[in-house]
Amino acid sequence: MLGCNGSCGKPGDMASKAKAGKRVTWGVINPSSGAPMATHHEEETPAEKMKMKVTSVLNKLTPEKYESQVEKMIQLIAEVNANDGVDGAFTLEDVVNAVYEVAVTTKKFSTVYAELCFDVSKSQLNSSEGVTSLGKSPFRRQLINKCQSEFDSLLQEITNRRKDEKEKTKTAEEMQREMATRKRAVANIHFVGELFKRQLITEKIMHQVLRMFLSQKEVDDEQLETMTQLMFTIGKQLDTDKAKEYMDYYIKRMKELQNSDQVSTRVKFFLMNVIELREERDWVPRNEEDAPQKLDDFHRAREMKENRLPTWNPVQPKQFAKPPTATQVKWSPKPATAAKAAARARSEERRVGKECRSRWSPYH
Repeated sequence: MLGCNGSCGKPGDMASKAKAGKRVTWGVINPSSGAPMATHHEEETPAEKMKMKVTSVLNKLTPEKYESQVEKMIQLIAEVNANDGVDGAFTLEDVVNAVYEVAVTTKKFSTVYAELCFDVSKSQLNSSEGVTSLGKSPFRRQLINKCQSEFDSLLQEITNRRKDEKEKTKTAEEMQREMATRKRAVANIHFVGELFKRQLITEKIMHQVLRMFLSQKEVDDEQLETMTQLMFTIGKQLDTDKAKEYMDYYIKRMKELQNSDQVSTRVKFFLMNVIELREERDWVPRNEEDAPQKLDDFHRAREMKENRLPTWNPVQPKQFAKPPTATQVKWSPKPATAAKAAARARSEERRVGKECRSRWSPYH
């Protein structure tokens, strides 16, 4: 008999509670009897159900299942907009916040989530009143506001921490918080760059952000690292004939910062990589970007990489041939060293003869 510790009631009571809209699950172990106890949960609200559906779509969003999951997300957003939010507790802003959080926390998949944002914004064209261009999409406006508010809050946190560092030393907890803030700032600006590539953010805003980073009087490593990440992401798209003067100014300013004593060595290498990427490599990175891809594309790329590698033939190992042994090598002295070779031979004969005489001398 399962121990309920007086909390689960009779089966009839459990059935009546299930009819009343409550879920009954078995999970908590009774410490006295070791049997699972019944736990009563209130039925999820429509807002909670909608949040679970949105989270499920975001977790399943991969290049392999992209088309099907995007259609589900568009339907969920249309349902939220049709009801002006689910019970007033789950609105379009909550959907945008969920998309943003998963895009920032999983930086490697930010390209997939940026593509999702583009497709959702494009689906709202002519489907809602007054939405005649991509810039007027409600989803796009909420997304830009979220990125802007997050960018401002992270920038303010970095500024406040820089003022506090002059007065006290950092603890281990503060260092961990600082590292988390740095990673989030870099992931945020990378996601913003991916949105710019899909024309969800204007070029004017990107130039304003870059000028803000490079025109500050007090140099900050975290802000410079964020700026270099943005240049890595969108530098090729910004470097056009129209914006050549802006890009020349950015590179000139980065060269000045590279020679500054106020910049750490780590950030100097970031600046050097950006300068080299534009002036010597024409924005072609040294290593291919590790972006998510379909399984077929992954296996095809892996096969091509394996075919390019040199293979070893065990029958005729030409590239791994063993060196010749001493008996296989025929040595012939050069004319200039013939006299030295003869002298070495005579000295060897004397040594052997002397050794033999010393060994047999007791018998003579």
